Amino acid sequence: MNYEECQKYLEEIQRSGIKLGLETTRTVLSSFDNPQDKYPSLLVAGTNGKGSVCAMLAQILAAHGYRVGLYTSPHLVRVEERIRIGQTLISTQDFCHLLTVLRKQIEDLLKKKEIASCPTYFEVLTMLAFLFFEKENVDMAVFEVGMGGRFDSTNVGSPLVSVITEI
Repeated sequence: MNYEECQKYLEEIQRSGIKLGLETTRTVLSSFDNPQDKYPSLLVAGTNGKGSVCAMLAQILAAHGYRVGLYTSPHLVRVEERIRIGQTLISTQDFCHLLTVLRKQIEDLLKKKEIASCPTYFEVLTMLAFLFFEKENVDMAVFEVGMGGRFDSTNVGSPLVSVITEI
């Protein structure tokens, strides 16, 4: 898919709303050999300050020489802002390539009835981040939980540390 097609696909799946649960994310990621398990991660949940805590943790780790992936939400201008390594956003090319691969795998899993429905917008972006961080061989990744807490798609891995900000 080109960038315009990627944006259209994301708009289409955004209409599906929010579905709490981890089974769809786990099934799709399993079909990619569980990229979320290929590097250590930190998970930040809570109500207030999650993004700031994620940014600070990523900077602290980077200051100690780690190559750090950072996944946050929402974005301000471009969806690529959610996925970065250090201060560098995922490139448009990497974003579109991984989204194309992910979409095809999701469609195949739907046809085989291995998943019941298309993943949500947040689930797709989270899976894309897991795949990108594996591809880029990060030393560590920091993930901001969305709205789902323990049923949030960021929660499929086994983080070294889980942080809960003020609730």
